[in-house]
Amino acid sequence: MGRRLKRGAGEDLTHRDGNRSAPEEELSAVRWVTALCDKLKPLPHGMYVKGLSETSDELVRSAYGPNYTRLVELKRKYDPGMCCG
Repeated sequence: MGRRLKRGAGEDLTHRDGNRSAPEEELSAVRWVTALCDKLKPLPHGMYVKGLSETSDELVRSAYGPNYTRLVELKRKYDPGMCCG
C-alpha cells in the first residue's frame, strides 16, 4: 500500500502516492518539508526558474541574484507589453 521513507532523526514518513490519511499527517509533512527547505536555502548558488512551483517575489529575486534589477530593466525596455511572459 505504501512504502516507508526515512525522514531523519529516526522518523519515518509513509509514502502513499501523495495521499495522507489524516490532516495531522499533512501538517507534519508540510512542516518537515518547510524545515528542510530552510536548511537547504544557503547551499544552492542558483536554480531553474521555469521549474519553480512557488513564484514569490523573494524566491524569484534570489534566483536571479544581483542580475535581477538589470533583467527587469531589459524586460521593461524590450517587452513592455509582456508578450514573452
